[in-house]
Parts: sequence; structure tokens; C-alpha cells
Amino acid sequence: MMLSGQDRFILGYLTDSTEVGLYGLGYNIAGILNFLIVAPFAMAFPVIFWKKLEDENGPRFFTKTVTYAQFIITWCALALSLYAPHFIKIFALNTDYWGAASVIPMLAYAFVLMNMQVTGHMSFYHSKKTNVVLMIYIVATAANFLLNLLLIPMFKMYGAATANFLSYLICVIMIYILSPKYYFIKWEMHKLVMMLLLAIALTVPFFILILRIPSLK
Repeated sequence: MMLSGQDRFILGYLTDSTEVGLYGLGYNIAGILNFLIVAPFAMAFPVIFWKKLEDENGPRFFTKTVTYAQFIITWCALALSLYAPHFIKIFALNTDYWGAASVIPMLAYAFVLMNMQVTGHMSFYHSKKTNVVLMIYIVATAANFLLNLLLIPMFKMYGAATANFLSYLICVIMIYILSPKYYFIKWEMHKLVMMLLLAIALTVPFFILILRIPSLK
């Protein structure tokens, strides 16, 4: 809760209520990914994990589950990012809030990283090393706090979104580094990285065009 919520408190302290309102709206729209994909997957995968644990094809099943789950959420994040200027008009009739569209892509891709953690945590749960999960979140939360303090004064809500993304990236990296010491669910990392980078690469130029050319909005 601290990792995902402290950014708004810091943003409000270092800037003003306008930035918090825009950021909060952008976060809620990006949170559609959490509602439709991340949360259901987080409830379903642990059940499937324990049922498939002793199966001969269990390791391959887990690996492919990660890949396909990330494929789905990555391209959903891409679609949400590209259509953000249109979605924002559905959620906010007041034009003053339409600026929140520009913060949605970074937050959407943060949820992509959050989804990766669902499978990564099972390595530690299987080995009864939940203290490792706690350590990962403590480090990520501390990093999030420091990144917010560093980036928000310079970039305001964009700094908060960047801090959010980088904090979840830290979680993923730590899971990937530490999980081989326990039960290791192999990630097809090259595919996962390529998917994320390609989606971001597609988002940046189109999103800049949409924001810069009023007729495209």
C-alpha cells in the first residue's frame, strides 16, 4: 500500500492539488489494467501453481503462462496508452482534467511490471521464504520514496509516474536475481523485455503526435 500510494502524498506535499488531481485520475484510468488483468491473474495463478507444481510439464507451463500473461497485459497497456486522450474524455467531462492523459502510459507500463511479480513471488512462497518478499518491497518502497523526492520537484506528476515505474522495475529485477536461489520459475526474459521495449517504442512517437497535433485528439 505504501509503495503504490505514497507518491500522491509526496506529490501533494511538493506541488499542489491540481497535480495530485491529474495524477490521481491518470492512475485510476491506468488502474483498469489492474482491475481487468493483474488482480484476477494474482488470484488465479497461485491456485494453478499449487495444482501444477508436481506435474511433469509444470515448469514449462509456468514459463509459458508468464510469457502469455505479459503478452496480453503489454498490448493492453499499449492500447490504453495510445487511446488515453480519448479515454480521458469519458472519465472527465471537465477539460481541465484532460491533461492527465499524458501520465497514463508510464503508469500503464508500471502495471505491466506489477503483473510480472505475481509469478515471481511464487518462488519464495514455495520455499517458505516470505521474508524475501518483504525485503523486496521494503527496498522498492524506500527507492520509491527517494525517487519521488528527487523527481517530483523537477517533473511534477511525470516524476511521480517515473518513480512508480522504476520502483516496480526494481521489484522485478530483485525477483529475477533472487528467485534462482529458491524455486525458480524461468522467465523468457528476452521475449518479455522485447515486448515491453517494443510497446514503449510504439507509444512514444504516436503519443507525442496525439498531444502535439490538436486535430488528432
